Order: sequence, then C-alpha cells, then structure tokens
Amino acid sequence: MKKQTQQNNTKQTTILKLKQRQIEILELTFRFRFLNTTHIQNLLNHKSKDKIIKWLNELVENHYLFKFYQQQVPSIPALYCLDKESINYFRAKEIEEKLLKRIYKEKTLSVKFRTHCLLLVHIYISLQSLVKTTKATLTFYTKTDLDNINHLIEPAPDSYFIITEKNKMKKRYFLEAYEPYKPWKTYKWRVRQYINYHKSDDWQDNTKKPFPELILICPTKEIQNWLAKQIKKLRRTVEPKIYLSTWEEIHKFGISIQVLHKID
Repeated sequence: MKKQTQQNNTKQTTILKLKQRQIEILELTFRFRFLNTTHIQNLLNHKSKDKIIKWLNELVENHYLFKFYQQQVPSIPALYCLDKESINYFRAKEIEEKLLKRIYKEKTLSVKFRTHCLLLVHIYISLQSLVKTTKATLTFYTKTDLDNINHLIEPAPDSYFIITEKNKMKKRYFLEAYEPYKPWKTYKWRVRQYINYHKSDDWQDNTKKPFPELILICPTKEIQNWLAKQIKKLRRTVEPKIYLSTWEEIHKFGISIQVLHKID
C-alpha cells in the first residue's frame, strides 16, 4: 500500500510540474488528435524549435504523448498523439470518460485517420492566417469540441467555425473533409443528410442562428465534379449554400475563397 501511495504521489508531482506550454500542447492534441512538430510550433506561435522539441520529448518520456518514430525522416516532421498518462490531466479537468477512453486507442488508429486529422489542422492554421489579413476573428470548433452539442447533425461535422468581420458580421460554416477510398455514394448520402438537416430547421430554431454554409473537401477533382452534379439534383433551392474543394487544393493553397467552388 505504501508503495502504491508513493507511485500515485509521483504521478501527481509529474502533473504539477507540467509547464504551461506543455499543457497547451496537450490540450491542442486533445482537440485535433494528431499533430506534427511543425503544427505545434505554429499553433504555439513559438520561435524556438529546440524548446518545442525539448517539451515534446519530456511529454513522450513521461507517456503524456506518443511519438510515431517511423516518421523520423528529415523531410517529414515527427507526429504525436495523446498517451495514457495524459488521462490523469484531462480527468482532473472533468472531461467525459468516453473521450478519455479513446486516448488508449489513439496510437493504434490508421494512417488514413491520422492524415485526415492533419488536413484539419492545416485548415485551421490557414484560416488563422486568412483572418489576420482581413483583421477578422476566428472561432473554430473541432469534432472533439462539438461532442455532445445539442441539435447538431450526427455524426458531427469535422469542424464548425465562425468568422467575425471587423463590422461584426458573422459567417458560419460546417466543414467536412471526405476521406479517400470510400464509396462515392457515401459522399452523396452525407450531402442529402445536410440538406434534410437544413430543411428540418432544427439548427435554426434551437440555436436562433442562420444555418451555416457548407464546405466539402473532396479527395479528388473527379469526385468534386461528380458531387457537384449530384448536389444540383438533390438540392431544390440555393440553400444551404455549398462549396466544394479538394484535398490537393487545400494542401497547396490553404482555405480561401479562391479554392472554394460554390455550387449555384
């Protein structure tokens, strides 16, 4: 019993010694699930890569983060997800148990899923850059942030974000990044689900906010062109507003009006 108490105290001490920047890293990883070194440095807006790596190494050594060592190629930044010891930190913040349990499985998730998560981080970072140029403000919710939100489409979108312009005008968006290698009919089914969700007025009546515009990121240009035709058949009016883009365009240019193709 004495030995167990001593172990628990050691864990608690480790948690208390977490640096503020390390806490930020853990919370960002909880929201986005997978982050690489470049993302973390960008999101922390920190100049010293050496310090970032030192903080990350401490988190990995203490099993707060898991590092994918197979990513150690000079041109590819190391990839991280949460590991088991982070559960103590998030449990103290009263995070729901179902979200804590997923941490045990994070490092076993597929490369496809990791790639999907990394695209969403890239989108978030590009949106941050975009609003800086227009002096707008960004409010960004990941799928994790949206867990248990009432009157939201199920499954939840990959993100919901709001851009507030200098004149206080707000534009709201749901964003979906379609995963490659799925049957094309699943993309069409999801569009139909959004159209029916818009028709139900569930969002509009209960949030008292206009229905967000919809951004769909397609795996290929071919799928984008096909889906554009399907949307025109499914949607009887111009609502909800729908924009299409591709993974390649987003990776190359970030997210902006130039790469978002509106379906009239």
